[in-house]
Amino acid sequence: MVAIGLSPNESKAFAYEQVIDDICDLNWSNLSQEDVVNVAWAHYHFSVQFRESPELACALYPDDDRLRQLDQGERNTDNLSPWPGVAAIGERMNHDEFMRRTLALTTISESRRRNLATIGQVYLTKTRTMDEHLGRLQLASRHERARLGDRVQLRRSARR
Repeated sequence: MVAIGLSPNESKAFAYEQVIDDICDLNWSNLSQEDVVNVAWAHYHFSVQFRESPELACALYPDDDRLRQLDQGERNTDNLSPWPGVAAIGERMNHDEFMRRTLALTTISESRRRNLATIGQVYLTKTRTMDEHLGRLQLASRHERARLGDRVQLRRSARR
């Protein structure tokens, strides 16, 4: 099984940089069939998280045109069709649905499928918790900026 990530002694300050390096350094041409399936399952769960992130961002910033464009271009799209056994011509879907259907074409044992699904659910639980926490911080930050703006306005008014 391919292992990617930090050793217990490494700093988590820029952990993503090490993960990116690990992915780039993989010997992709020598991956076993089992490793490729593991990567596909990881990609599926990343795709779920990717779909959820723009949903959260658009809810926080409904007037942001660039977020809306990203959302429209990357979710509920037909850029993955056609794909035999997965997507009909012109069929619109999210990337995670495409990956879910693709994974269903791969025969693996039920115990392995459950194990990969559990690993993915742990990942999603952690990212969802981070998203909720960051969302609360963002809302608190916006509230504080608004309060600061109000105080600045009051001071300006008092000087006039």
